[in-house]
Amino acid sequence: MNNLKLNEPAGYPFDLTSLDFMQVAIRDAFTAVLSPWLTDYLNQVMVITGCQPSFGSDTISSGWVYFKGEICRVDAGPIDPAISEPSAHWALVETFDGTLHGNTLDPTPNVDNTGIKNIHAVRKVRLQAATAGSIAWSNTFYFDQRVQAQIISDTWHIIGAGGEPAFVTGSASTPAPAFRLSKLGTVEMRGAWVAPAYGSAVWQTLCVLPLGYRPTAGVRRFSIHSSDPGTVDYFKIQILTTGEVQLAPDAAVVAGKIIFIDTVRFSL
Repeated sequence: MNNLKLNEPAGYPFDLTSLDFMQVAIRDAFTAVLSPWLTDYLNQVMVITGCQPSFGSDTISSGWVYFKGEICRVDAGPIDPAISEPSAHWALVETFDGTLHGNTLDPTPNVDNTGIKNIHAVRKVRLQAATAGSIAWSNTFYFDQRVQAQIISDTWHIIGAGGEPAFVTGSASTPAPAFRLSKLGTVEMRGAWVAPAYGSAVWQTLCVLPLGYRPTAGVRRFSIHSSDPGTVDYFKIQILTTGEVQLAPDAAVVAGKIIFIDTVRFSL
């Protein structure tokens, strides 16, 4: 039968014709859904489902990712405690009976301990230290966030609010600093930041943007003008690939100066 009965979770009659149809149907369906990103994001990892890491407790939930042309499984389990968010990388690994066969892209059949041939290892993706062919965690984006941005504009995420990024330095004025993902796939920022006292040309971090809102093709830098009275007129602002939003003034800043970030917009 050349059809997929999604409302029947069990009892599907398998034969070679049906299996061939399922492979083609699933491949073509995923290619159609993911096609807007397959070319532009070859050096990134798209999380299709799950894969929520907790670097503090060294764990990750199970899920599926698109990695260099393959849809691969990510198992739930521990992350090497030596791995931090800045150093984590996605890597393709092969396992057989739970035994890691190392990092390899070789699809040739493996031979198990009993000498049985033509048994392929299970290809999975996991978080680990950097290795040949791996992709940095900072180059990860979540499919649902990107699709949402294509359909409707993201809601404004208020910095310092519950469940949102906290202020690293400074505080909020009115309106509070916020960010969102636009329909065009760009990140927009708005609001007013109350700066601490700091010196000329010194970078201060306002907040750290979460994954999905960080530039992936390099640091984004802008110049903004402060409408707050005082000797400081211009600030440089940069958004790092690790998510830090940083500002540096052209002269020393007195605590309490207000800087508006309404003009900041950058592509991912």
